[in-house]
Amino acid sequence: MKAVDGSLKLHYFSDLTSLETTPAAIGPINIILICAAWSKTKSDLYLSQIAQIRADRPETDTVILSEIEDVSDVLQAFELGVRGYIPPTVSLEVAVSAMRLVAAGGIYVPASILARCEQLIRQRPAANVDEESASLFTSKQMLVIDALRKGKANKIIAYDLNMCESTVKVHVRNIMKRLKARNRTEVVYLLSKLEGSVRN
Repeated sequence: MKAVDGSLKLHYFSDLTSLETTPAAIGPINIILICAAWSKTKSDLYLSQIAQIRADRPETDTVILSEIEDVSDVLQAFELGVRGYIPPTVSLEVAVSAMRLVAAGGIYVPASILARCEQLIRQRPAANVDEESASLFTSKQMLVIDALRKGKANKIIAYDLNMCESTVKVHVRNIMKRLKARNRTEVVYLLSKLEGSVRN
Protein backbone atom coordinates (compact mmCIF):
# COMPACT_ATOMS: atom_id res chain seq x y z
CA MET A 1 0.00 0.00 0.00
CA LYS A 2 2.92 2.34 0.68
CA ALA A 3 3.92 1.83 -2.95
CA VAL A 4 0.57 3.29 -4.03
CA ASP A 5 0.34 6.06 -1.42
CA GLY A 6 3.61 7.05 0.24
CA SER A 7 1.77 9.30 2.71
CA LEU A 8 0.26 6.31 4.51
CA LYS A 9 1.60 5.66 8.00
CA LEU A 10 1.32 1.94 8.66
CA HIS A 11 1.87 -0.04 11.85
CA TYR A 12 1.75 -3.82 11.98
CA PHE A 13 0.31 -5.93 14.80
CA SER A 14 0.48 -9.71 14.87
CA ASP A 15 -2.68 -10.15 16.94
CA LEU A 16 -5.29 -8.40 19.06
CA THR A 17 -3.11 -8.52 22.17
CA SER A 18 -0.30 -6.59 20.49
CA LEU A 19 -2.84 -4.03 19.30
CA GLU A 20 -4.14 -3.57 22.84
CA THR A 21 -0.61 -2.82 24.07
CA THR A 22 0.05 -0.21 21.39
CA PRO A 23 2.72 2.25 22.59
CA ALA A 24 1.35 5.74 23.18
CA ALA A 25 4.17 7.12 21.03
CA ILE A 26 2.47 5.72 17.91
CA GLY A 27 -0.37 8.18 18.39
CA PRO A 28 -4.03 7.75 17.40
CA ILE A 29 -4.95 4.97 14.97
CA ASN A 30 -7.50 6.09 12.37
CA ILE A 31 -8.18 2.76 10.64
CA ILE A 32 -7.57 -0.83 11.68
CA LEU A 33 -7.12 -3.14 8.67
CA ILE A 34 -7.79 -6.74 9.70
CA CYS A 35 -5.94 -9.22 7.47
CA ALA A 36 -7.27 -12.66 8.33
CA ALA A 37 -7.29 -16.16 6.87
CA TRP A 38 -11.07 -16.28 7.28
CA SER A 39 -12.84 -19.62 7.50
CA LYS A 40 -16.23 -20.75 8.74
CA THR A 41 -14.64 -22.50 11.72
CA LYS A 42 -12.92 -19.26 12.76
CA SER A 43 -15.68 -16.80 11.85
CA ASP A 44 -17.10 -16.59 15.38
CA LEU A 45 -13.62 -15.86 16.75
CA TYR A 46 -12.95 -13.12 14.22
CA LEU A 47 -16.38 -11.56 14.67
CA SER A 48 -15.96 -11.51 18.45
CA GLN A 49 -12.58 -9.81 18.01
CA ILE A 50 -14.16 -7.23 15.73
CA ALA A 51 -16.81 -6.55 18.35
CA GLN A 52 -14.09 -6.15 20.98
CA ILE A 53 -12.11 -3.74 18.80
CA ARG A 54 -15.22 -1.65 18.19
CA ALA A 55 -15.98 -1.60 21.91
CA ASP A 56 -12.42 -0.67 22.88
CA ARG A 57 -11.84 1.80 20.03
CA PRO A 58 -15.21 3.25 18.96
CA GLU A 59 -13.45 6.22 17.36
CA THR A 60 -11.37 3.97 15.07
CA ASP A 61 -12.78 2.65 11.78
CA THR A 62 -12.33 -1.05 11.01
CA VAL A 63 -11.81 -2.61 7.57
CA ILE A 64 -11.48 -6.31 6.70
CA LEU A 65 -9.04 -7.59 4.05
CA SER A 66 -9.84 -11.26 3.55
CA GLU A 67 -11.53 -13.83 1.34
CA ILE A 68 -14.86 -14.52 3.07
CA GLU A 69 -16.97 -17.16 1.34
CA ASP A 70 -20.10 -16.75 3.46
CA VAL A 71 -21.69 -13.39 2.70
CA SER A 72 -23.64 -13.60 5.96
CA ASP A 73 -20.32 -13.25 7.80
CA VAL A 74 -19.65 -10.04 5.85
CA LEU A 75 -23.09 -8.69 6.71
CA GLN A 76 -22.63 -9.57 10.38
CA ALA A 77 -19.26 -7.81 10.39
CA PHE A 78 -20.93 -4.65 9.05
CA GLU A 79 -23.61 -4.97 11.72
CA LEU A 80 -20.80 -5.01 14.30
CA GLY A 81 -19.48 -1.71 12.95
CA VAL A 82 -17.00 -2.65 10.21
CA ARG A 83 -16.76 0.18 7.66
CA GLY A 84 -15.31 -1.74 4.73
CA TYR A 85 -14.67 -5.17 3.26
CA ILE A 86 -11.84 -5.58 0.74
CA PRO A 87 -11.44 -8.93 -1.07
CA PRO A 88 -7.80 -9.89 -1.75
CA THR A 89 -8.60 -10.08 -5.47
CA VAL A 90 -8.80 -6.28 -5.86
CA SER A 91 -5.82 -4.20 -6.93
CA LEU A 92 -3.73 -2.23 -4.46
CA GLU A 93 -5.07 0.96 -6.00
CA VAL A 94 -8.66 -0.09 -5.27
CA ALA A 95 -7.72 -1.18 -1.75
CA VAL A 96 -6.10 2.18 -1.00
CA SER A 97 -9.08 4.03 -2.49
CA ALA A 98 -11.40 1.99 -0.26
CA MET A 99 -9.33 2.98 2.77
CA ARG A 100 -9.52 6.64 1.76
CA LEU A 101 -13.30 6.36 1.41
CA VAL A 102 -13.60 4.91 4.91
CA ALA A 103 -11.25 7.57 6.30
CA ALA A 104 -13.55 10.21 4.78
CA GLY A 105 -16.55 8.76 6.61
CA GLY A 106 -17.85 6.42 3.93
CA ILE A 107 -18.48 2.69 3.68
CA TYR A 108 -16.84 0.40 1.13
CA VAL A 109 -18.76 -2.63 -0.13
CA PRO A 110 -17.52 -4.31 -3.34
CA ALA A 111 -20.02 -4.93 -6.12
CA SER A 112 -19.52 -8.69 -5.81
CA ILE A 113 -20.83 -8.59 -2.23
CA LEU A 114 -23.86 -6.51 -3.25
CA ALA A 115 -24.66 -9.13 -5.90
CA ARG A 116 -24.48 -11.91 -3.32
CA CYS A 117 -26.62 -9.83 -0.96
CA GLU A 118 -29.23 -9.69 -3.71
CA GLN A 119 -29.39 -13.48 -3.70
CA LEU A 120 -29.94 -13.52 0.06
CA ILE A 121 -32.57 -10.81 -0.10
CA ARG A 122 -34.46 -12.66 -2.83
CA GLN A 123 -34.75 -15.62 -0.49
CA ARG A 124 -36.75 -13.50 1.94
CA PRO A 125 -40.22 -11.95 1.42
CA ALA A 126 -39.67 -9.01 -0.88
CA ALA A 127 -40.04 -5.51 0.47
CA ASN A 128 -42.50 -3.24 -1.26
CA VAL A 129 -40.08 -0.99 -3.09
CA ASP A 130 -42.23 0.13 -6.00
CA GLU A 131 -42.65 3.77 -6.94
CA GLU A 132 -45.61 4.27 -4.63
CA SER A 133 -43.44 3.44 -1.62
CA ALA A 134 -41.34 6.55 -2.28
CA SER A 135 -44.22 8.71 -1.08
CA LEU A 136 -44.00 7.03 2.32
CA PHE A 137 -40.59 8.58 3.03
CA THR A 138 -40.51 12.05 4.56
CA SER A 139 -38.44 14.83 3.02
CA LYS A 140 -35.88 14.46 5.83
CA GLN A 141 -35.68 10.72 5.26
CA MET A 142 -35.08 11.30 1.56
CA LEU A 143 -32.14 13.56 2.42
CA VAL A 144 -30.76 10.80 4.63
CA ILE A 145 -31.39 8.27 1.84
CA ASP A 146 -29.32 10.37 -0.55
CA ALA A 147 -26.49 10.42 1.98
CA LEU A 148 -26.72 6.66 2.56
CA ARG A 149 -26.35 6.07 -1.18
CA LYS A 150 -23.05 7.96 -0.97
CA GLY A 151 -21.85 5.74 1.87
CA LYS A 152 -21.72 8.51 4.47
CA ALA A 153 -21.45 7.69 8.16
CA ASN A 154 -24.15 8.87 10.59
CA LYS A 155 -21.91 11.55 12.09
CA ILE A 156 -21.16 12.96 8.63
CA ILE A 157 -24.85 12.92 7.68
CA ALA A 158 -25.69 14.72 10.92
CA TYR A 159 -23.11 17.42 10.19
CA ASP A 160 -24.15 17.86 6.54
CA LEU A 161 -27.88 18.02 7.34
CA ASN A 162 -27.51 20.01 10.58
CA MET A 163 -29.14 17.25 12.63
CA CYS A 164 -28.28 15.51 15.87
CA GLU A 165 -26.63 12.14 15.25
CA SER A 166 -29.37 10.52 17.33
CA THR A 167 -31.96 11.95 14.93
CA VAL A 168 -30.08 10.52 11.96
CA LYS A 169 -30.04 7.11 13.65
CA VAL A 170 -33.82 7.28 14.08
CA HIS A 171 -34.25 8.12 10.38
CA VAL A 172 -31.93 5.28 9.36
CA ARG A 173 -33.78 2.85 11.61
CA ASN A 174 -37.13 3.88 10.12
CA ILE A 175 -35.76 3.59 6.58
CA MET A 176 -34.47 0.10 7.36
CA LYS A 177 -37.86 -0.86 8.78
CA ARG A 178 -39.66 0.49 5.71
CA LEU A 179 -37.37 -1.43 3.35
CA LYS A 180 -37.32 -4.54 5.56
CA ALA A 181 -33.53 -4.32 5.57
CA ARG A 182 -31.48 -5.92 8.32
CA ASN A 183 -28.44 -3.68 7.98
CA ARG A 184 -27.00 -0.73 6.08
CA THR A 185 -25.56 -2.98 3.39
CA GLU A 186 -29.03 -4.21 2.49
CA VAL A 187 -30.30 -0.63 2.67
CA VAL A 188 -27.78 0.41 -0.01
CA TYR A 189 -28.85 -2.46 -2.25
CA LEU A 190 -32.59 -1.92 -1.81
CA LEU A 191 -32.24 1.82 -2.30
CA SER A 192 -30.68 1.12 -5.69
CA LYS A 193 -34.06 -0.37 -6.60
CA LEU A 194 -35.65 2.96 -5.77
CA GLU A 195 -33.25 5.06 -7.83
CA GLY A 196 -35.27 7.42 -9.92
CA SER A 197 -38.30 7.18 -7.60
CA VAL A 198 -36.89 8.18 -4.20
CA ARG A 199 -35.57 11.67 -4.92
CA ASN A 200 -36.20 15.22 -3.76
